[in-house]
Amino acid sequence: MKNAAIALAVLTLTLAACGGKADMPTAEQVAKAYEMHMNANLVPELGQRIEIRGWDDLEVDCSASGPDRVTCVTGGTVDMVGFHGGKQLKPEPVPVPAQFDFTFAKQGNAWVPISAKQKTAAANGEPAAPATTPQAQEKVAWPASPDSYRELHPDDLAWVLASRLAGQISDENLAQVFVEGYSQASDAFAKQDLLKAELPAVKERLANLAKTRFFRMSSISTERMVGKAAGATKDDFVGRDVSVQGYDFQAKAFPFFSQQCLMGDSYGSTKYEERGMRYHFLPWGHMQQPACQFKLEDEGVARRIEQARANYNLQTRETLYFRLTDERSPGGEIQAEAHRMDLALYETTNPYSSNEGYTPLANVTLTAPAQH
Repeated sequence: MKNAAIALAVLTLTLAACGGKADMPTAEQVAKAYEMHMNANLVPELGQRIEIRGWDDLEVDCSASGPDRVTCVTGGTVDMVGFHGGKQLKPEPVPVPAQFDFTFAKQGNAWVPISAKQKTAAANGEPAAPATTPQAQEKVAWPASPDSYRELHPDDLAWVLASRLAGQISDENLAQVFVEGYSQASDAFAKQDLLKAELPAVKERLANLAKTRFFRMSSISTERMVGKAAGATKDDFVGRDVSVQGYDFQAKAFPFFSQQCLMGDSYGSTKYEERGMRYHFLPWGHMQQPACQFKLEDEGVARRIEQARANYNLQTRETLYFRLTDERSPGGEIQAEAHRMDLALYETTNPYSSNEGYTPLANVTLTAPAQH
């Protein structure tokens, strides 16, 4: 791969099933997804950039593979040109056999590519079987107990991301990220000594992490607070990943947006970076939908939360339970499924204090909507 980009992604929300063939991605949309994927995973012989110039001979067969989700199986060829140093490598586009199938999700009124799967040729030379999404391919036996998920702390995340790129990161790049003192060493022999002494242990830890299927991670979010979030420890991720909105009296719930729950149709997935490795969460849906609402019928507690929210004194603690998959997004990133999210709401007036031992005003457990 051209880079070590990684993405964590979660299941999409159950929405209305996709319509007929007329409401499917077009061949042009699939070709553009193909172009995006190829440029994110470019091999040197194709140059520094490629363009898809034609798709008349591209065969596309799209079918529903989940709520507001379709998988497009490709065949035929696309007309491709490569560029290097701003110059076109060949005078005419070259027909290239389609090598990837794509999954699209409906966001607003548009189809957005969310994963690509390389075709695997059968040993007897027959065409590869159509790609499927992780949900259709496998029924996951999620652990019942939170303790069955390996807990991740901020120092662990880069290790887990890198463990999914076995063989794709050079020894030098591994050392730059995980071997203390390697990047600062100016002596070539000192660097080599560090590689010999430290790299075997790095690779062993990555290999062990690669065997782990299920993880959980907790993050602290605050409403416009500055500095260290209240209640956060060195084991917590700190950010503004969850934002609680005003109380909805009709739904008797607080809508919220986060990695899983978009604010609106115009908002895409939220991207992050950890030690140079990128990851992102694909949402369950939009905060107006039931799976993205903090249900709370007790108006007394709701009033207190609303006051804390309005005064920017509201803090959330989110624990996300997920597994990494073998899927890739069109950008080449690893994806993941989230099965569960625990969300607790706290009131605090001092962002530098600790609320360890505090009782949350309210908490809720949300699970990924079932796929039909």
